[in-house]
Amino acid sequence: MLNKKDIEIRKELAIEVSKDAGRMLLRNFGKISHIKTKSDRNLVTDIDLKADEIITSKIKRYFKADNIISEESPLTDFKSDYTWI
Repeated sequence: MLNKKDIEIRKELAIEVSKDAGRMLLRNFGKISHIKTKSDRNLVTDIDLKADEIITSKIKRYFKADNIISEESPLTDFKSDYTWI
């Protein structure tokens, strides 16, 4: 179980990566250069993939063993008790 300090560290990281990805999304608003179809009615852009990479790479850097469920990346399941969504 996470203690208060561990929860606070993860919360701060969640805020940081959200802001990082948000800044990139704002800089690239209206500049989509590539759209790919994932499935019927499900599209992904190069900007979506960049935002996903910003978020997941930083989480992995600090919490290598945590699971990550991401819309744009394959599930990373390390059988951890902790999962980022």
